[in-house]
Amino acid sequence: MKSTRYVFFLIFLFGLSGCNNHSDNFLDSQNNRNVIISKIDIFKEKQLQCLDQIEVLKVHVPNKSDEFIRDYKRIIEQQVFLIQNIEVMDKDSFVYLSSSLQMKLETLCNKIEFTNFTVTKQRTQALIDQLN
Repeated sequence: MKSTRYVFFLIFLFGLSGCNNHSDNFLDSQNNRNVIISKIDIFKEKQLQCLDQIEVLKVHVPNKSDEFIRDYKRIIEQQVFLIQNIEVMDKDSFVYLSSSLQMKLETLCNKIEFTNFTVTKQRTQALIDQLN
């Protein structure tokens, strides 16, 4: 009698464990969803800063701003790909791709910021030279 209970108990536990879905899908846990949302928010914030600086560059250095816009567009296309395919990605792929996109965006924004700084410095120097 005891062995039958034990067997039924094991079958019951086995059945319960079979109902659990241990999928590797990155969207399964709420914590991972929060990571995704925070990464997307970081992208949006950084994108707005870059766009503001590109607008300033458009006025003073139009040919350089076109190059930055082209690079920015490529990064956005890759980000759209990431968001569209997030459900089929595992955690490592998502982390790798989002990190590389974030690095590309930061690098581009730093280039834009440095170009803005250089242009501002040159314009300031030109104004100082005019006054002297």
